[in-house]
Amino acid sequence: MYSDYIASKLLPETPNLVLGKYRALTSTRKGGYVTPVKSHKSLYVPEYQGDGDVKIEGEKDKNRCFDGDWVYVQLGMEGGEGRGEQEKEKEKDYAADFTALGDMMKGVNLESDFTGDSVDASEVNVELDGGGSSKTWNQLPRQQSLWSPQVEIKAPAPRAPTAGEQNKPQRQGKVVRVIRSCDSFKVIGIVKNSERNGLQFHPVSNKYPLFYLPPAWAAKVTVGKLYSGVCEPSTWGQQNYFPAIKDLELLGDTADIEGETIAALLEQDITWTEDFPLSVEEDVQSAVREGRDGAEWEPTPRMLEGRRDFRDECIFTIDPTTARDLDDALGIEELPDKSGVRVSVHIADVSHFVKPGSYTDVEAQNRCTTVYMVDRVIPMLPRPLCEVACSLNEGVQRLAFSLEFDMNYDGTLKVDEHGRRKVWYGKSVIKSCCRLDYKTAQNIIERIAGEGNKAQDDLNWDPSRRPIGKSMKDVVSRVRLMHKIAMNRRRLRYDNGAVGLHRVKLAFKMKEDEQNKVPDLAEPYPIKDSNRVVEEFMLLANYLVAEKLIVDGNGGGVLRRHPRPLEKGLEEVVKLAGAAGVSIDASTSEALQRTLNEFTKRVNEGGGVEDDLKLQAITALLTGPMQPAVYFAAGEVEREEWCHFALNIPYYTHFTSPIRRYADVLVHRMLENCIVGGGAVEEYLGDVLSIENAGILTDRCNERKLGAKKAQERSDRVFLALYLKDHPIESMMGIVIGVGERSFKVLCPGMGVESLVYADDHKDLFDFDPREEKGGEEKMIHCVPKAEEVIKRGLKWRLLRVKLFAKVEVSMRWKSEPPIDVKVWLKGPWEEREGK
Repeated sequence: MYSDYIASKLLPETPNLVLGKYRALTSTRKGGYVTPVKSHKSLYVPEYQGDGDVKIEGEKDKNRCFDGDWVYVQLGMEGGEGRGEQEKEKEKDYAADFTALGDMMKGVNLESDFTGDSVDASEVNVELDGGGSSKTWNQLPRQQSLWSPQVEIKAPAPRAPTAGEQNKPQRQGKVVRVIRSCDSFKVIGIVKNSERNGLQFHPVSNKYPLFYLPPAWAAKVTVGKLYSGVCEPSTWGQQNYFPAIKDLELLGDTADIEGETIAALLEQDITWTEDFPLSVEEDVQSAVREGRDGAEWEPTPRMLEGRRDFRDECIFTIDPTTARDLDDALGIEELPDKSGVRVSVHIADVSHFVKPGSYTDVEAQNRCTTVYMVDRVIPMLPRPLCEVACSLNEGVQRLAFSLEFDMNYDGTLKVDEHGRRKVWYGKSVIKSCCRLDYKTAQNIIERIAGEGNKAQDDLNWDPSRRPIGKSMKDVVSRVRLMHKIAMNRRRLRYDNGAVGLHRVKLAFKMKEDEQNKVPDLAEPYPIKDSNRVVEEFMLLANYLVAEKLIVDGNGGGVLRRHPRPLEKGLEEVVKLAGAAGVSIDASTSEALQRTLNEFTKRVNEGGGVEDDLKLQAITALLTGPMQPAVYFAAGEVEREEWCHFALNIPYYTHFTSPIRRYADVLVHRMLENCIVGGGAVEEYLGDVLSIENAGILTDRCNERKLGAKKAQERSDRVFLALYLKDHPIESMMGIVIGVGERSFKVLCPGMGVESLVYADDHKDLFDFDPREEKGGEEKMIHCVPKAEEVIKRGLKWRLLRVKLFAKVEVSMRWKSEPPIDVKVWLKGPWEEREGK
């Protein structure tokens, strides 16, 4: 049934071979992609066969590999061995024409890397400079004004795809050898009955194949229930069409929130909970014992030695209303000569409490990130640290790691006549005067709070969030000054070509029934200027810390990069949009961003609904070719590849959230050694964070971050489905963002939901006829209502052309069959009318 694997000793003799990591499509179980690599630490790497992903289509060509396995693929073997046309057609995915674009995006982090709860505009704001490959980043005028890079690194040249590349067919191949990523792994799924194959295990995630359920387990399970099971990849033999699943454990019914949440976590190998091992709890108690006063904590005089004292300055936090782990605070003062401002960014000094090799450190290394589900938070650090000793709570002294830098009122960094800027980095002690939330900060910005009107303040500024030891006027003036500087800086970035690929994130409000965690409200989470103020200063702090690590880190340290978009995927977006009448100039990256920025400007300047909808649809399409941003060890990657494409800066890192990200803890430790100097860096790199060890840790951080993101997305989807169970949306607008032969993808802007709509689900209502126009470049589906539906529903329309950017009327309901999900149904063309 499946081909035998090529022996390792024969690999050098095998022609047309590439090595890469297999990544499965998640909209279909049939195949995936491999991106060839040029080098590997321990595996044999064949002679490089050129750029571009290799498509693996169907089970035969996949040859028993799983998502994440390293595989050798022989090019030009598409179709497998002896695979007939009937089997090929059976394995063809309804949405094959556009599904690859969506799956290329899997792993791109769009939630906030700065504020913890909002859309991460900072990692998807793309701004590009002109300039050829001979220029360095600090020679580019826009970089000088916005970032003032102090390290000379060659800037990448804009790449214009050639006509030959645009017409180059997709490479295909077959897996001929597999290097397993693990000996076993857990899978979450539903037990279902198959007429042909008996009981089967259907994974919730499409990245896994269907599983065979051995007879020994058939009598122990119940059809339709949610289970976790164990797969051992090495047991998948050549003659077994499906791999086997074993050790099934009942998680509960689908639509049971607890069972669905546990399933979402286990699916991403998140096996830990809010509780910590006793060894970790004891380690934490020892770390905070000095300074502990009952439930409170305060640094002792010994801890303050060598720290800069910011306790008398007006410093405050701005966070989500429900936040309990406050890891960043801000301060701002006008310079004495009124030529600009001095900004201070203060981050919780987690590394003071979490020492390398301690029980707490080992546990944090395993978790790597805090996981935010709709109904719970699974912290990276125990609560005595993340909510007490490390949290920058108001009115109490806290240890911090701080930066201080000068800025002009226009949002640029102040530099001297030699182009140098002055930045102070160091350990500190602070005393935040105020715990603002985004809503209150926004009220201050909009002048509906802080105007000296008591009645207005009582309504718009909760007394529990008012300053301690400082006046309301002190806080108000600084919030508004921060807003002015941050918005000026943000405007500069947008004027220089920045485009925000914002994705809607839903917020849920639960019923006041503690026994049932059922959402009573689901609506888009608003991103306002108060969020953006924090984002701009955190982004700048991360950049400045990255530069410090590079200048003084002797080639070591943890950085974060964002590779360029996948060229073929980008070309496909341009082609699809062009066929639909939307021109996108992709001759160079800068030209692409200039084109997209025109849409953004039209919307921001009060453009019509059409521009806004097209911008959202194009944004959804453009996320496809984007690759995920990743952590890496500086010594493992060439300097020219350090750049962050989405931010268009030469280097970047994460420093501002050590309570919830382990990568930030590593950065804090490295930064401390860079400040100490005198051989401290060499000693740290030699004894603690070698390049090899840093590479292992950053790989784990990347995996955990991606897993947490997917678990969060699944949690959102489950809670939205449960909300729709009681509150179905019978009519809303959808924008078509992809068309296949028997299905199409719809974006519902009002809820930020993307969903496939299948013809087979509507066969009793409509006739579907796939078409190609404009020489085959534009795909569409002609949808015609059946005669009885016209009469029954009094329909006035007779033909709907489903094509890219078409507006359609849909309904949104919950899908009760396991696994629980959101289901979008086509109703017809969208008609603009009052009240709709």
